[in-house]
Amino acid sequence: MACAAGVDRLTTYGTGSAHAPSVSTAAARRASARRAAGSGILSTVSDGYIRLIPADPTWQPTPEAAAAAVAYVARLFSGPTDDVEHVDHEFYDRVTLIDAGENTTRITCSRCEGDIDLEWFYDLIEESGESFDNLDARAPCCGAVVSLDTLRYDWPVGFARFEVSAMNPTRAKYELDAQELADVAALLGHPVTQILAHY
Repeated sequence: MACAAGVDRLTTYGTGSAHAPSVSTAAARRASARRAAGSGILSTVSDGYIRLIPADPTWQPTPEAAAAAVAYVARLFSGPTDDVEHVDHEFYDRVTLIDAGENTTRITCSRCEGDIDLEWFYDLIEESGESFDNLDARAPCCGAVVSLDTLRYDWPVGFARFEVSAMNPTRAKYELDAQELADVAALLGHPVTQILAHY
């Protein structure tokens, strides 16, 4: 199924409505979060995501492995008191920011340890069109050229060409534990990193 330019979305599972809304693109989720933050109004509706990405930003699995990982993650939230609104995966043509939404409130430089303004970071992301051929950027604090994936974020973010995303998951232990992450890695054929996002 085709979606936004540069993005291919395949298998979808949901334990709620059979017509659960698809996971929006990273750009749309981030724009919504920034509008809410700038409005000064507390939103009464919010979404949480568990986003799983390969450790290597450029690596992608086979479509079959991706579908197996989606099915596995959906089963993690299939208990009698568990729920997940939507689980799917996305392939990106270029390395793309996998952000944490409103969870990210501070970024520090990996070179000088100075604070980096969030607006500088988001402006850079928007100027790049959300995707990159090169993650290097000149830090505004000290002028050093640093890779965006080496900056220190108070909530982890990542950069990837593939992700598995679970929307509004609910269970006793929210995030995936080490064994579950290892299971996803085994299905995909590559180590994974977990990003917890809120919009």
